[in-house]
Order: sequence, then structure tokens, then C-alpha cells
Amino acid sequence: MSPDDRDRLLREQSEERDYARMVRRVCQKVQAAVPRAATVLVACEGEDDLLRLDARTVRPFPQTRDGQYDRQRPANGAGAVAQLESLRAKGAQFLVWPEPAFWWLTEYPELRQHLDVHYPRLHADADCIIYQVGQPGQAKAP
Repeated sequence: MSPDDRDRLLREQSEERDYARMVRRVCQKVQAAVPRAATVLVACEGEDDLLRLDARTVRPFPQTRDGQYDRQRPANGAGAVAQLESLRAKGAQFLVWPEPAFWWLTEYPELRQHLDVHYPRLHADADCIIYQVGQPGQAKAP
């Protein structure tokens, strides 16, 4: 193995360890902030690691009609808000934004504004943001 290959391999292994640590921290924060048996949306790129939260029903955001991660992103902020509200109407109670998905909140400022106006932010740090989106009809007043 060449020195360049070895360095690349070491960088990749370090990134994998960093990602695994971030996933563990996000899971710990969700477990501390979100009640057991809650329905949680996790903004992700389809990574299964972020969809495993003990004793909670976890679904990806965004998702297809059959509940799978939807690789086709909303065309605009209104589409992202519509996706959230549709999933909320189906029982989603919490929404988790892990750090790798923070870009959504800048790419779709209407979504971030909608969340900040209508739903309490339970937790925010460098690893994740957790919103309580509640049951259908339980959004806080603007």
C-alpha cells in the first residue's frame, strides 16, 4: 500500500469514527428530549444509523408515500413545509435535524421559519436540533 493510499484509508476511518460518535450523541439527545413511544421524523440521507432510536417510531424526512426515504428533494420551501405538515397530520410528533442535514435549514429558509414560528425547539447544539411538531392541530400559535 502506498503512503497516499494509507493516508486516505486513515482519513476515511477517522471520518467513519467521527460519524459514528455523532450518531451516538444524537441518539442520546433524542432519548433525553423525546418521550418513549413517540413518533419521530429524522432528516437524513437515508442513513439507517440515524433511524434507530430505542422504543420510538422513527421515520425518515423527507419520505415517499410508502414511508421510505425520498431522494427527490422538495422543489422549494413551500414543498418542504407541505411534506412536513403531511407527515405531521399522519402522526409525527418530533422532528430531528442531525448535523449532516443542517443544510436543509439554509436551503429551505421557509421551512426553518415555519418550524421556528409554529413549533417549540426542544434542543439545539452542534450535533442536532429537535423540534416538537406535536399532534395534528397542536401547533403553537404564530
